[in-house]
Amino acid sequence: MAEVERRIVDRLPARLVLGLGRDEARQTARVIAWERIRMWLQAPDTDIDRFGWGYLSNLVRWRVADALDKQTLRWTRHLPTDEVPMATDDEQPTGDPADRDLDHALGPHLDALAVELVRLGMDRRMAVRAIHVACDDPDLRRSRIVARLREHTPIDADAADALADLLVGNTQRRVAPMLVRLSREPRQAVVADPKVGTRLEQVAAAAPADQPGRARGPELTA
Repeated sequence: MAEVERRIVDRLPARLVLGLGRDEARQTARVIAWERIRMWLQAPDTDIDRFGWGYLSNLVRWRVADALDKQTLRWTRHLPTDEVPMATDDEQPTGDPADRDLDHALGPHLDALAVELVRLGMDRRMAVRAIHVACDDPDLRRSRIVARLREHTPIDADAADALADLLVGNTQRRVAPMLVRLSREPRQAVVADPKVGTRLEQVAAAAPADQPGRARGPELTA
């Protein structure tokens, strides 16, 4: 826990601390970090010092940012009207039906990315591993993500470039990060974008479910 304080809690971005308040932001970060560490403790072979801190730091920041977004949304909602419409039995639930597939093991937006890759035929284990490798470092520059994917996964250069575009975007080709868009747009609308769809197909084709890839780098534990 001392390492969590030093590496993660003390390094929370100022935007998150100011938005949620210092105490709430720091406590939220501790809870998220400890949930993930408890999962790691169940896998004794996991080398947290070597493989886990970068991914854990990014995961905490993204989930604290999600908490801030939800709180901001609550603050900006309209006041309720005097007449509340009654729900009927035949009404369909609101929201994106595809969200039923999410298990939030990676965080809601990263899980959405993994689900879409699996739907396009990618081996699920390989999809989760590729996301872990891409995010398993505080350095989220596009070139470094591509380099990690090429070194520690069997996906080719085109697939590595496509996954980096989905995670952090590509300014030269005017591609917005899929993760940023998922925070403000319906998931189905994001996936329907041809730029997003093309890149999802490129990544999924790199390790189809009937021929799962064999990783070249050290094993990561979710």
